[in-house]
Amino acid sequence: LHSFPTRRSSDLYCFQNAAPYLNSDDLTLANFEGTITDATAHLTKEFVFSGPFEYTEMLTYGGIDAVNLANNHSWDYYDQGLQDTQDALDSVGILWSNQHSVATCEIDGVLIGMCGIDLVSGDTTATAYPLIDELREMGCNIIIVSVHWGIEKDYTPRDSQVSCGHDLIDYGADIVVGTHPHRLQPIEKYNGKYIIYCLSNFCFGGNTGLSDPDSCIVQCEFVMDETNSYCESYNLNVIPFSQTSTRPGNDYCPMPYEWGSEDYYRVMEKLNWSQEDE
Repeated sequence: LHSFPTRRSSDLYCFQNAAPYLNSDDLTLANFEGTITDATAHLTKEFVFSGPFEYTEMLTYGGIDAVNLANNHSWDYYDQGLQDTQDALDSVGILWSNQHSVATCEIDGVLIGMCGIDLVSGDTTATAYPLIDELREMGCNIIIVSVHWGIEKDYTPRDSQVSCGHDLIDYGADIVVGTHPHRLQPIEKYNGKYIIYCLSNFCFGGNTGLSDPDSCIVQCEFVMDETNSYCESYNLNVIPFSQTSTRPGNDYCPMPYEWGSEDYYRVMEKLNWSQEDE
């Protein structure tokens, strides 16, 4: 984690209820859907997202260690916006990956590799194959693939998502994490590995109101073999969250749902997930 000389309340605000969870793990990976740039020229589209450099402090204080940039908003401010974003993340030590670059992180002798593809903007499943090959050649013991896919507001993955997820696992991904629909979609166990079709939004500034506030944090424990060469099994823990601590409305400050509450079980049902602590 990275520290700054002065910690301001505004830096802590968005992740204040999530930081205890995100700071307790070895690696937190998020989908960063926007740009960090002061560029003004942007694409002509309904929504374009940008923020100042200072927003990186919210990410670091919130325990975000790595981000996926393979999504349909990373180029909102053209190549300049993407480059500014990558430079900003580099300057505060946050790893990033996309359909052109991979990222790695070594933890306790295990090398974790990350990459992403964006089917919404024209990538195909095959876009990920050379990235997975590259990560394997680098000696990665675990490979995480982020995929921007599906249709907004869908609660069920489309056939194209299922086919892509299965193909990526068959090709060598250890876990596939989906984004874009802005809704929770089921978790599938396929050939002993997990496909998380969509985690919905988390800290989302695109709307002042939320038609569906449900979200979650998914913690994945990779159980390695005796030599730390490959993952033998996986344990998932789901922590149901609301994207806002004030309802109705959106205060951009996610908070966990109370265990056993109607909200808690609604999230589990959307994910088609149950766990022993229930």
